[in-house]
Amino acid sequence: MDDKFLLLFNARNDIDRQKFVDDLKESILEMKEMDLQRIKQQSLIIKSSNSLLDLNQSQCK
Repeated sequence: MDDKFLLLFNARNDIDRQKFVDDLKESILEMKEMDLQRIKQQSLIIKSSNSLLDLNQSQCK
């Protein structure tokens, strides 16, 4: 193979297979959304922290 991953899943029928694929797609989308929210939250924390540092430094002068 050419460095690609291949996954094989077995299902009883086409309906079960499609349900699994749909659930997997939904889970991936949910994980992407949660990751975006986490990144936004971390960014806000960092900005807030930097603002406090700037404020403290300006008070020390």
